[in-house]
Amino acid sequence: MLLRPHNKTALYWKDASISYAELLAYSKAITECFPFAVGVRVVIFAENRPEWLATLHAIWRRQAVVIPVDAMAQADDLAYIVGQTEPAIVFCSQKTRPVVDQALAGFIGLQPQVIVLDAEDFPAIPVGAQTDAGLESGSLQSLAAILFTSGTTGAPKGVMLTFGNLQTNLQLVCERVPIFNASGRVFALLPAHHILPLVGCFLAPLYAGGSIVMAHSLDPAEMVATIRRHRCTLMVGVPRLYALIRKAVMDKLRAFAVGRFLYSLSATVNRQGFSRVVLFAAQKKFGGELRQLVSGGAPLDREVARDLTVLGFEVLEGYGMTECAPLISFPIPGRIRLGSCGNPGLPDSVRVVDGEILTRGPHVFSGYWRDPAATAEAIRDGWLHTGDLGYLDQEGYLFINGRRKEIIVLANGKKVNPAELEEKLAVMTSDARDLAVTLHDNHLHILIQPVPGLCDDNPVKQAEHFRWNLLDPYNRLVSSAKKITQLSIVTADLPKTRLGKLKRHELAVLATDGAPEITAPVAVPEDLAPAYVLFENFLRNDLECQRVRPDSHWEMDLALDSLAQLSVLIFVEKVFGIRLPENSFREFPTVIALIRYADANRVFFHADAGDWGSMLAASEEQELDLPRSTWIHPFLKAILGLFARSLFRIEAKGLENIPQQGSCILAVNHQSYLDGLFVSMFLSNAFLRRTYYYAKQKHVKAGLLT
Repeated sequence: MLLRPHNKTALYWKDASISYAELLAYSKAITECFPFAVGVRVVIFAENRPEWLATLHAIWRRQAVVIPVDAMAQADDLAYIVGQTEPAIVFCSQKTRPVVDQALAGFIGLQPQVIVLDAEDFPAIPVGAQTDAGLESGSLQSLAAILFTSGTTGAPKGVMLTFGNLQTNLQLVCERVPIFNASGRVFALLPAHHILPLVGCFLAPLYAGGSIVMAHSLDPAEMVATIRRHRCTLMVGVPRLYALIRKAVMDKLRAFAVGRFLYSLSATVNRQGFSRVVLFAAQKKFGGELRQLVSGGAPLDREVARDLTVLGFEVLEGYGMTECAPLISFPIPGRIRLGSCGNPGLPDSVRVVDGEILTRGPHVFSGYWRDPAATAEAIRDGWLHTGDLGYLDQEGYLFINGRRKEIIVLANGKKVNPAELEEKLAVMTSDARDLAVTLHDNHLHILIQPVPGLCDDNPVKQAEHFRWNLLDPYNRLVSSAKKITQLSIVTADLPKTRLGKLKRHELAVLATDGAPEITAPVAVPEDLAPAYVLFENFLRNDLECQRVRPDSHWEMDLALDSLAQLSVLIFVEKVFGIRLPENSFREFPTVIALIRYADANRVFFHADAGDWGSMLAASEEQELDLPRSTWIHPFLKAILGLFARSLFRIEAKGLENIPQQGSCILAVNHQSYLDGLFVSMFLSNAFLRRTYYYAKQKHVKAGLLT
């Protein structure tokens, strides 16, 4: 039963309270006023309000299908959903009615009935109504809702959820692990169109017999006052909200020595009961009864979770997706492990294959609306492929590493998780309001939204500020694959869903549009002009650098990888006669800085330096006593090939680029000691007879290679 009759308040809204009996009677009145046929599709396009919740139950009372739509959606977004689902009725508010009219104007044969929730002729709340009849759900296999995904990686898809999907989730969090209970008062802030608040804020509290406190304002002071007035015990939010709460509380604590001491003491003791007593002043700001903070929609920063835990809150970070209505795993109160999303909700419902999280069970959706191909791609052999990367530890706790579709694959084959980089960068600066990492022109590119007033809001100065105060120190700390070589300043908010997830497929456009205007180049001293011209020609012609300036940064402006940097060092040796160490690019981060040092310490100056091609084609020969391949080598290669192809699924591309005559160098990515052997597997025996390996002794003397 979705909604049972209880002799208590079901919903608090502004200064009013609505009982369970009144809510049940209200949904029945809406059904009688606007009769729905079984299975008919109905859109709700409005902001959170009591009429939204009552209409939802009215739709389900007739076993019709609800299609909740973001109240902030544009006309094009609404038109897309209407065109996909062809609803019979669209419920909206006076605020969203203009968008509805604009969206429907483009349709000829499709004209659903439009009903305004806050119009004068809409049924009123039956104050004082009494009833003993609850609200039963439809059959567990019946379609209950179609929720359109936020489209973080492409066009939104309609997720079909059954009453069984919803019932499974409600039983998990209300019965098996009673996070929601009859004494709870849940603060509902998030928009109801998303699966997390739909279940966590509006269905679960009523299923458990608790109460909903619906926010009527997004003003922080109003929200805190509402939480305090109604003594809320639990809040469902997103990481961005909790980051703001943590900052507000921690800033006040850090302002006083006593606050800093009490926080440190609470962190040392690490007990929720102790923290709630010692830091009661922080708890009192929220009414003193807010104990649990449920986080979802996006990963919660571990430091935010830790600080909120020290402050006396129990942070419950679950993991799920719209396709699972939404839970896949969630933490059990009292058994929280920071950084983890808890344990799978159902036995044998989660496994990790090739790093990807798979799930199955009665919580998994029935498919995408009118998209069998996408459904078949998502559900294979009975398992839903989430596209998320993670692992289960020995105690069954689930940890998330990132999205498979969000993983950036660089031109050299290296894979980078942008979320990991963003988390590291965010800690290193307080001058960025927001930031994101994407791939642009085959290089890692960061988009930064500065805090207001930084560098007089001059984007060129802001770019220089972040270039030297964020990217330069960051790049010194990370491996070459994670170095960020391009930067853009953006003034508008980064594209995100209502729950704070980055729409990564839209970032590449900002990487192009957000590039700051180039400042005037640094002047080249007259005595360094010949060397600079030589360097500039080498960088443009041999390394194909598009835009070379005296103050160009080797990594951030010229995007030189390790092989290109090696070419520069060889070039310096041939031109100036000095050998520089590999870390010279850190000591001399710009073109002119390196030229100035090389010129000051030069042994000679040769303006006819060659490139890799000329070096390989050089006529100079030396007598070398090189080893010969053993006769058993072809047989070992065949065995290695069988082993590698069967266990590692190794494939090779681009073999046609290897010249059959003359010299060439094959440089592997150094992923393991076996790289050279794996490359050899794809070369012909004739080619291998004239192939030699160059490596440091510690590599060829390691383990099995000894």
